[in-house]
Formats: sequence, structure tokens, C-alpha cells
Amino acid sequence: MHNIYVESMSYKQQISLSCEQELLAKLRIVKQVKRFGRKQKQVAASFSCHRNTITNILKSFKTLLPLDIQQALIYGDDWNREDLLTLLLPLQNLSRKPHSHPAQASKAVTDKVIELFNKGIKTGPQRFTTIIKRKLADSNNPIEQQVRQLSLASTKGIFKRNKLRITKVKSGNGQKRALYDYQSLACFSCLHYDVKHILDHKALPDDIYHGLATNQELPLYQWTIQDVKSRFRFLAYSRNINAEFGLKFLIFTLCFIRFTLANWDQEIIIGLDNGVEFCCGSKDKEKQWNQILSSLKSEIYTYHPGHDIRKNLIERSHLTDDEELYIPRGDKMTNLPSFMKEARAYLYYFNFQRAHSGIAMNNRTPFELIQASGLSNTTNLLKFPVIVLEDEIEVLRKATDQILLLNEIQQYQIKTQRLINLKKLIDLSLKYDFFKPNFAQNVLTHYLTMLS
Repeated sequence: MHNIYVESMSYKQQISLSCEQELLAKLRIVKQVKRFGRKQKQVAASFSCHRNTITNILKSFKTLLPLDIQQALIYGDDWNREDLLTLLLPLQNLSRKPHSHPAQASKAVTDKVIELFNKGIKTGPQRFTTIIKRKLADSNNPIEQQVRQLSLASTKGIFKRNKLRITKVKSGNGQKRALYDYQSLACFSCLHYDVKHILDHKALPDDIYHGLATNQELPLYQWTIQDVKSRFRFLAYSRNINAEFGLKFLIFTLCFIRFTLANWDQEIIIGLDNGVEFCCGSKDKEKQWNQILSSLKSEIYTYHPGHDIRKNLIERSHLTDDEELYIPRGDKMTNLPSFMKEARAYLYYFNFQRAHSGIAMNNRTPFELIQASGLSNTTNLLKFPVIVLEDEIEVLRKATDQILLLNEIQQYQIKTQRLINLKKLIDLSLKYDFFKPNFAQNVLTHYLTMLS
């Protein structure tokens, strides 16, 4: 009568450990039956498996290995481990993983996704899907259209199978810190203002970079004013940067917000850096700008150089510009009209169509969040124009010079402690042309209106 023999682990557990453990377990099963004469039912009980499993192992051993190898394996004990595993290799179970799936992307589509990823769209699957839908919107290539129609699940599958990964940046302690209390913040109460140099060689693929850089007709700078609460943006472009552009585009945007939404009771705070297009680190100039903006109940502040994290929100948005405008659509920007067409379409997409996953956004578009805030006339936000500042500087001057003149009058009256006289008013107004052609009459009318 044979001694009771019980394995410490079931057969299923052993074969799940490794290929080596699987092969050695099968050899022990064969030896128990062929060498020690145990019944298959007893061996099945020892390995905690079904007796049919034992039958199948014995059948594979008999059919897959030559007779002399079978005898040597059953009765031999002095084996080199590597040689033993080599002889047993035909007994290894085949993978039960499906080789294909009816809904799985074809090799051509997979290769195209890998190509696009390696060419500069190095994002996660969700953002990759969003970018591709815009980049390939007008493509006639059938493979590219199939890539554009991929579902998020299919894109995730391609990323996983081909190990397409991005580097994630985390804080030192792994915790997330919000820049603002977004829940209590009001729409258009806090804005960020920045200028992006479009030709960023580190961000753009070589072909896009050189295509934009060699075309002298195209703007070089993107001016962005962004609402912190809703992420709603106002854009303009220029070929040069200077403080006049910086101040007058800001006044123009603030006037648009005030007259469109009628939120005159809400103070607006604007954060900006120390660039030459703004205050250039000068406290006197910052004070002068705030005097001008006070008539719009607005105020600017400058970030602390080097360590102010408040600018991170708008800086991060520049990466979105690269990923969802310049990289996917930069090859379509062949002249100024096509550039402006893409820029205007992008601003509409960003503000009115693109769901945002930021804090307190809850996958809503900026416009949806603004509508939910209860502000009036929100649909008029659609009317904000995207312009090239050099080409429209006269329009900007006409729209903002009255604010600048009003500030000069107020500062003169504060300094002299008396009301401005007509001669001084005319002297101040000479630098502005919004009174023409009926200069004298309009000066008097405008002066009387301000005093009333």
C-alpha cells in the first residue's frame, strides 16, 4: 500500500507561478503514475485537481516526447536543471490569451497611432483622442480617418499593448494643492494675463516649428487673458511685443467683459508677470496701470519672480495650446488668413466645446460653467474678436483712449486739487484722435458728459 502523498500547493497554483514550476509539476505527476504506480485518481487528489487533468498530462507526455526521452525522464534523477527544463518544454501549456479581437484596431491603425505619438503628441489616451479628432478632422486618408474614429477604450488598448507611456510630474509629497478656492471664486473676478512665444522648439515637432518659423507673415506671440474660475479665455496675436499692446489689449478685454456681462459691482484682479510687455518689474508703472484700470474697477498685481505658483494655471494652458492647436493644426497655417481661421476655431473650441477636467470644472466647458453662475448676456461672449494687434492697433486705440484720457483728467485734478480747465483738457486730448473730425465740439461734449 502506497504512502499518502499530498502536494503543498494545488496544481493550478503551481502552474500559475512560472513556466518552470509548471513543467516540474507535470514531471512529478508523470513519475507518480508511471514510476511509483499510483492511480490517477489518487494523484489527482494529491495535486487537488481533476483526474482528467492527470489523463491529459499523461497523454501529452506520451505523444509529444520520444520514447527514450520518456524513459529517461521517468527513471532518471541526476538531471541538470537547465537540460531537464529543455526536454520538458514541449509540455508547456499554450497561452489562452486571444490572439485577436473583432473590435481591435488593425495593424495599420495601430502603427499610425504609434507614429503620431512619437511625432509629438505624447499625451495620455484621453487627451490623445481629443487632439487627434481635431488634427485629422479634414484628412482624406482612410487610415487617419479610422484613427480619428477610435473610441477611448480602443486607444487605451493600443497604448497598453505598445507600452506608450508619458512622464507624470508629481509634487514632492504626492499631494495635490489647489491654487485657489475655486468653489467660492466668482467668474471673471480673477484673471491671469500672459504672452506665449509660439515658436517653442522644445514643445513643437521640427516640421511644425520650421513651417511656422519660416513664414514671416505669421504672428510670433499669443496674448492670453484667462479667467481663473471658468478657464474662459480671450486671445490676440502679434508679431512684436510692447507695453502699448499689453495695456490696450487688457483695457479692451476688460471693457468687453464689463459691457457684455454688466458685472460692474464685481472687482476684477489680474495677475501678470514682469515682462517688458507689462510693467517690467517697475512699481511706478504698476501703480500707473492701476490708476488707469481703476475706472473699470480692476487692479493688477505682478507675480513674485521665480517662486510664485499662481501663474501655473495660465502657464499650463500654454501646453494645451501646443497640444491642441499648434501641433495638430500647425501644418494648416500656411498664411495669415489660414492662421487666423485656425486660431478663431480653436478659441471657440476651447471656450464652448472642450470639456475641462480641472478642479471644480466637473468636465464642463468654460461657457457651461459661466452660464451656471447666473451671469446675464453670456451668449454675447461669442462676439469677442481674435485679432492681430499690429493690424488692429488703431481700432484698439479708439476703443481704449477714452479710458486713458479719463485717467489723465482724474490724475490732473487729484494733483492740482481743482477741476480741469478747458485749455488743459484740450492739451491732454491732443495725443488722442478719437475726437476727430469735429474736434472742438466733441471735446466740449465729452468733457461735459464726464462732469455730469
